[in-house]
Amino acid sequence: MKGALPLGEHLRTRHINDTALCTLCGNEESALHLFFKCPFAKQVWDLAPFKNSLSGDRIPSLRAGIEASKLLICLPLTGLNAGPLLPWIVWAIWIARNQKIFNNKSYSQMDTLSHAITLAREWQKAQGQLDPTKKKSIRKTRRSQETESHICFTDALWSESSKSAGFGWIIKSRRSGFRSKGLASDSHIRSLVVAEAIAIQLALKQSLRLGITDLAIVSDAKQVIETINSETPSMELHGILHDILILSLNLVKFPLILFQDLRIKRHMPLLNILSETWV
Repeated sequence: MKGALPLGEHLRTRHINDTALCTLCGNEESALHLFFKCPFAKQVWDLAPFKNSLSGDRIPSLRAGIEASKLLICLPLTGLNAGPLLPWIVWAIWIARNQKIFNNKSYSQMDTLSHAITLAREWQKAQGQLDPTKKKSIRKTRRSQETESHICFTDALWSESSKSAGFGWIIKSRRSGFRSKGLASDSHIRSLVVAEAIAIQLALKQSLRLGITDLAIVSDAKQVIETINSETPSMELHGILHDILILSLNLVKFPLILFQDLRIKRHMPLLNILSETWV
């Protein structure tokens, strides 16, 4: 960048500002600091959906940070394919910084990351790099399930008055007849959508503990499945979806199958089980 950006250190050198403080944290502002070492930026990088994290403390220069970022691999289901996320994270941090200075608007680290991911997807679409044959559809036929050796049904119940929820899942093997089920509950759950997402998360954890890596998830939680496959990240589900993405790295396949036909309950009596066991 060679001093082109109007950062604190450059403005002080040109006698435009008396100080060179970062508006996001109060430390001295340079390009290296703003994009990689500022606590705000470091949290954005920590939240980013990469297979491996980026440690700002180990980056000696801006060029080194850019080069290290190029090696980061996006997790599946982000919708970014092989496209770069680096320039959009940098741009989103820059926008958050300027909004704070000029408009006195503060954006959270999660807001900033969501903005970066949205911009990256829009850019990929404009470049025609998305392969429509690789896009996942939330509407799968029953035939698509047959390719998986295991199938997992998930469900959840949620109490609006107590903000507590119950989660259930049943895992079946198509080949060996193996069957496993699990129940759990928790409090301080914001909505039924969150509860349904947690049920999928818990089912994935249980499947991996059992050594299952070829799995289809079946749920009637339309909004959750649409959110996982959507172009726009969900603020409500961000942390849970991030965990689901990380867990999915251990799976050979990870299709999400939406069942809108409630007759599936005859094969998956989770609501009855939950109703009897969860208070």
